[in-house]
Amino acid sequence: MDSNQVDLENKPQEVNAQSGPRSVHGFKWFLAAISLYVAVFVYALDGTIAADIQSSIIEQFNDVGSLTWIGTGFPLGSLCFILPSAGFYAIFNFKPIFILSILIFEAASALCGAAPNMNALIVGRVIAGVGGTGIFMG
Repeated sequence: MDSNQVDLENKPQEVNAQSGPRSVHGFKWFLAAISLYVAVFVYALDGTIAADIQSSIIEQFNDVGSLTWIGTGFPLGSLCFILPSAGFYAIFNFKPIFILSILIFEAASALCGAAPNMNALIVGRVIAGVGGTGIFMG
């Protein structure tokens, strides 16, 4: 090959300055970013809300002995699901795993809201921690 010829096959791909490396731009990018921020905000809010609602839980269920499980159930479920969640994100497509994590988190939050007793509330908090880990890892 002549030294004046350009090897087009081995030339690195240049990124268009207008489009950038992302394939999502404008309003779609804004919506995607806001949805991620809201999901992480809701996860963080659920992780800290137990301290604010303790008096209501005691009044509703009259079970002070199990109150500590309300605060520790969420991080316990979250901690136990860190490695499986990371494995799911490494193997499968991000979007369905993230959406499934949000659905699990929301279903568990609904279970907590409709809990008839303290044990159901604790189970709901643990499952919310599992879904929350999927949200946070995503």
